Formats: sequence, structure tokens, C-alpha cells
Amino acid sequence: MIDKYFNTMLILLIFVTLLGCATDKNLPLAAQQQKILDLNERALASAEKKNHTDASKLLEDALRIASSLDDQESQIITLLNMSRIARHEKKMSEASKFISKAFQIKTDSPLYADMAQEKALQELNSGNIDKAVLWAETALSNEQGKLIGRRLNLMARIYLIKGDLTTALDYAELALKSNTIPLLKEERGNSLRILGTVKTRGLQFEDAEKLLQEALTLDRQMAISTKIAADLDALADLAGMQNNNIKKEEYLKRAESVRKNQMSVNVPYKTQIP
Repeated sequence: MIDKYFNTMLILLIFVTLLGCATDKNLPLAAQQQKILDLNERALASAEKKNHTDASKLLEDALRIASSLDDQESQIITLLNMSRIARHEKKMSEASKFISKAFQIKTDSPLYADMAQEKALQELNSGNIDKAVLWAETALSNEQGKLIGRRLNLMARIYLIKGDLTTALDYAELALKSNTIPLLKEERGNSLRILGTVKTRGLQFEDAEKLLQEALTLDRQMAISTKIAADLDALADLAGMQNNNIKKEEYLKRAESVRKNQMSVNVPYKTQIP
């Protein structure tokens, strides 16, 4: 259930909104901010294609421009992207360095909840569950916009890893109710997958099957290969819990095939950013 770069694009969406509200598009500053946004988008696309060197250079260029303008929000969004890409590459020291720089720039940023969420994910990846909970709670309490469902999903995910199925269920159900707008369609799929996994572990197999199949259908509609593979893995676990090894192997083979032929379509590009 590792989040991919699409979630970063949610931050970019907020960033674009901030630019649209705060600047006159005919001013030089707005043109430079648009250039920073373009560099971030290109970097995410490169990272999704595993062109990490190219992605790093693009983000360094974006950060340099933002810093030359003393544009704190642009610096933060760029550092967030640098941190996330480093985390996906398992370069945890670099990821921690980038997010620390973001926190040093501004603590009252509209992006603070995303900064806290990134820190929570880093702690989670490092096996520091208790610290991950604290940062996830910080992200949840600081959410000022429409991404409350994303914050709730993270809480559910952490408690699922902790083995606290009751708390994971509570957060996932709240997340599912919150992830109803089109922007959060992928998060809705995450909520369904988490709920299905909780039901699987709770031996509620019929409910688990329904939730996981719904998640799979949704992720197929969005053509997000990483999520489709995660859904198939979850269905394989469900089949295994039911001692249906034939079905388990079938799901695992399908998941492997999806990963092998994975398409880089889960990074919306310019046409999908308002």
C-alpha cells in the first residue's frame, strides 16, 4: 500500500490553486512560478519512468528558482517532491534531509499537513510505528482542505500495520465516507483496499471479497497499475486465508503480470491539473 506519485499531484493541485489566487498571471513572478510548477511536473513524470537522475536535476532547478524568488510555498512543494522521490528510492537519509528543510522554511504553510504526512510515511518506512502515528495525527489535525480522507487512510494504514484492526476499521470507514469527490477517487480505492484487508484479517471473507473487488474495479477505471497490483495481492491474501491455494496463485500471477507490464499512467500530467 505504498503511496505513489499521484498523491504528490494532489499537492500540486493545491499549489496551482494557491498560485491562481495569489498572483496576476501577467506578472513576471507568475511566469516564474509556472516554470517551477512545470519543472515539478516533469520531474514526477521522469521519476515514474525511473529516470531518477533527470528527476533530481529538474527538481534542483525548480528549487533554485524558488529560492531566488524567496518563494516559500514553491520551495516547500519542491522539497516535498524531492523527499518523496528519495523515499521511493529507499534513500531515507536524503528523504529526511529534504523534509527537514521544508519544515525549516515555514511551519504555518497550507502544505503543513502534507509535510507531516510525508514525515509519517518516512517513519513508517523506517519501522518507527509510534513516531509514524504521531506525525499522521499531526497531518490529520492540520488538514485545512479536502484531503481529510487521505489523512484518515494513513491513520488506518498505520493501525493496520500495528495489528489494531478495530482502530484501523474505524479510520478506514471514516476515510471511505470522506473520499467521495472525483479528486479523491484514488484515495477511495485505498480506503476500500484497507477495509477489505481488515475484513480479511477479521475472517469476514464475504465482506472482504466485495470490498476488494470494488477497489479493483475502481483502480482499473483509473488505469493505475500499482494499485491494481495491490488489489490483486490483497485478493490473493484473502484466497490464502480461505485455503484456496489455486485462486491465490492465480491472483499472484495476475499481480506479477501487472507489475511486469506496468504503465506509467498514474501520474496525471498538465491536462489534468486545473
